[in-house]
Amino acid sequence: MALAKHTLEELSLDPETYHLPRARDDAEKLYRVALATSRAEGEARILLKLLELRFGPLSDATRARVEEATLKRLDVWAERVLTATTLDEVLAP
Repeated sequence: MALAKHTLEELSLDPETYHLPRARDDAEKLYRVALATSRAEGEARILLKLLELRFGPLSDATRARVEEATLKRLDVWAERVLTATTLDEVLAP
């Protein structure tokens, strides 16, 4: 037990070892953000394609709105694209 305590104390004094858990947590958070961003970009791209096929050419403002939307909002709009009769109905809040 004394050896384990001594080893932990030594590791705690080592600056590199001390920061490893924090660095790992930060890297994992960055990975999750990148993954969510990539997913949102993919969903936005598909939704834009569907909207354009259904309603014709889209304005730059509409494209920007879709590209900036959250995953939750994109999911709502993706469901509406099948039943809405107008673009405004799809993109309603």
